[in-house]
Amino acid sequence: MFYGYFSHHSKVMREKIWGNFIRTKYQALYLSHFNSYIRTFDRIANVTVAIASSGTIGAWLIWKEYPIVWASILGASQLTNIIKPFLPYLKDKQTLAESYIFYETLHLDYEKLWSEFETNEDEKMATEKYFQLRDKELQILDKLKSIKVNNNKKVERLARNEWANFLSSNYNVTVED
Repeated sequence: MFYGYFSHHSKVMREKIWGNFIRTKYQALYLSHFNSYIRTFDRIANVTVAIASSGTIGAWLIWKEYPIVWASILGASQLTNIIKPFLPYLKDKQTLAESYIFYETLHLDYEKLWSEFETNEDEKMATEKYFQLRDKELQILDKLKSIKVNNNKKVERLARNEWANFLSSNYNVTVED
């Protein structure tokens, strides 16, 4: 529930603009944290493969004594190299990064529309721009439909906290569970 900002505002268009303004901010924050999570996972996979590859070459004499250990490490490294391009989020990490930028840009567009509407309350102009932004979002969502971003509780908590802080510090809005 949101308290504080809408105490004297009741127009439907104002609420639509505000709702999409705060929704797109949350989505941008979620995707930003989700991208960080995916990049970290990717780095760990890459470092693991690099260490396994160079470690098996550099320590050949040691691994000669323990061939099962050497074979396991080398096998895991090769398996990681083979399956990594097929892991759901790693293969789409560029598109995920683009989706974050898209939502941040869309959020800024809604912020501009919010400011314009609050300044001159031209409902016809606001309605037109609002639906242009909704169309823009639908076009991008069509391009991103092959990517499924599952809820990650840790990422969700980080995004929600940052979102609540954003709304509180910028708009004096309290987000309650």
